[in-house]
Amino acid sequence: MLPALSTRRFSLPMPHFTSVLHRPSDNLFDEFLARFNESDGGKWPCGWNAPVAIWDDEKHIYVEVEVPGLGREDVEVIVDKGKLRIRGERKSTDENRNYWYTERTFGRFKRLVMLPDVVDPEMIEAEMRDGVLLVTLTKRPEAQPKKIDIKY
Repeated sequence: MLPALSTRRFSLPMPHFTSVLHRPSDNLFDEFLARFNESDGGKWPCGWNAPVAIWDDEKHIYVEVEVPGLGREDVEVIVDKGKLRIRGERKSTDENRNYWYTERTFGRFKRLVMLPDVVDPEMIEAEMRDGVLLVTLTKRPEAQPKKIDIKY
């Protein structure tokens, strides 16, 4: 008796050849450009990129920024002309260390969030907890969902 032959084919998806070549150079270019922010005229070099999460509910928009090792005095939150600008600096603990290996990053960071028109710029709060900055933006009352009754 002959062994049964499988008609099922298995293959891994292969990325397009040119995308494999472009990805490292694109990442390098993006990283270089991210070091300087255009809104500062390129004068504010960044040392690291603080991860951001943004979500909303019916009444608020929340912006969460991971800034481990920073205190309130190390972070600045500014609202100006429809933009939320968050920046700060993580200072090196000791410049004279002779590291064997490190993945820690130091220096300045800046994140810019464009705010929708529904945000009330007078109703913004920020708090720092466990290395996470939480900025709570209140939506204007007219922008909040309103249920419409259907008449018979």
